[in-house]
Amino acid sequence: MENNLEPQISAPIFSHRRAFESSFNSLLPELQEDKSVQTARSILGNTAADLTDEELSVYLTQFQYLIESWLDEYERQLFNGITLRQLLRER
Repeated sequence: MENNLEPQISAPIFSHRRAFESSFNSLLPELQEDKSVQTARSILGNTAADLTDEELSVYLTQFQYLIESWLDEYERQLFNGITLRQLLRER
């Protein structure tokens, strides 16, 4: 017999995963920062070998700022001077 309950049970769990992760990360931001640094180190490999965790964290923060700024600028070009977030709040 096929188990038809599995998709129904797992769907709500997965749909709330992001909310749970966001809440958890706001309670323990140090763990999120450590995870980001570890992920960056695994991606960059030897390139980040000479950087301290603090230096790498600063670079990650700067890159995130640049990415968000560029995305906001692109959205402003697309949506007549406002970002997508601003556009969605208007509705």
